Amino acid sequence: MKKSEIKLIYEKFAVPKNIIFHMQKVAEICGNLADEFKKKKIKVRKSIIIKSALVHDVFKPEGKDHAKKMADYLRKIGEKSMADLVEKHDFWQIDTLKTWEEKILYYADKRVYEDTLVSLQTRIDEGRKRNPGKISPEVIETEEKMKKLEKQFRDILKGCFLSFQI
Repeated sequence: MKKSEIKLIYEKFAVPKNIIFHMQKVAEICGNLADEFKKKKIKVRKSIIIKSALVHDVFKPEGKDHAKKMADYLRKIGEKSMADLVEKHDFWQIDTLKTWEEKILYYADKRVYEDTLVSLQTRIDEGRKRNPGKISPEVIETEEKMKKLEKQFRDILKGCFLSFQI
């Protein structure tokens, strides 16, 4: 998918600017992580990760199941690889992450609040404020798994220069 096609998707679905800015920041973080993985000789498809990041929250304003809706749309237009990544960025999908591409998009999205890079803990705290009364054992377990994923990134990328702290 070309960047011009991504722009058309933004127009077609009237994606709010704040969501576009968020997706652009997530894409930037994905690109940085992909570069560092490549330096460690870990094969990742940077282009597909970035393109997926640029559309992952197109249906976020519609609320529930936004990841699945976008994945379905991407499959419909023949972008299966992107669809597979986008579908896995949902908070509850952490146990389904298998590829580095999936893990990179998932993690980068969890590090960006609105259009600002924040710590994972800050993002977790923000999510709790946004969803008061919904802190179930499953949420806490997923948050712990996110922290383990972050540690996995830290261990693999030890010694790499990143423009942000993992």
